[in-house]
Amino acid sequence: MKKCLVVIVAIMLSACVAGGGGTALIKNEVDSFTGTSVKRTSFEEASDRYSLSASMYNFIRFSKIDNVYYLDFKTILAGGNVFAIDANDELMLKLSSGEILKLKALKFRTTCKGCGAEGLSGSGRQGMLQNYRISEEQVNQIINDLITDLRLYTTDGYIDEAVPPKDATNISKIAELILQ
Repeated sequence: MKKCLVVIVAIMLSACVAGGGGTALIKNEVDSFTGTSVKRTSFEEASDRYSLSASMYNFIRFSKIDNVYYLDFKTILAGGNVFAIDANDELMLKLSSGEILKLKALKFRTTCKGCGAEGLSGSGRQGMLQNYRISEEQVNQIINDLITDLRLYTTDGYIDEAVPPKDATNISKIAELILQ
């Protein structure tokens, strides 16, 4: 029994260490039916999930379909509230230079249970995955000028959240991957 418990703990610890996965290009293929080129990065954290004062928990990845770029944004509000984002609601990214990038939501979405989760964390809470179009120039800006803060507009108003420097660096790395 003790041996079994030790093995289970060892597996869980290795999964936690490996689970971070690091920044990666997780999809890079051409659809054999349509000829559409699809590239997609891993999701990277964009908020301090260990902070007691966090107002939301966020993850960002980049996608490229043919020559169109997207920023995919997963979020869960700290209070677990149901919320919606309307088409054209903005996600604003503040860069370390003070410049603000404004991205527009592609369509109306409401939260659903587990939809903002990345792994098991938050899988029982209300969240969402929203897509925003982003230009190649804006992707380059994120590579060269780290994100410090973000503002998410919802149908109820807006929420501000700081982006920790380590997360901003990882987001910059996946931005580089999508341009390769």
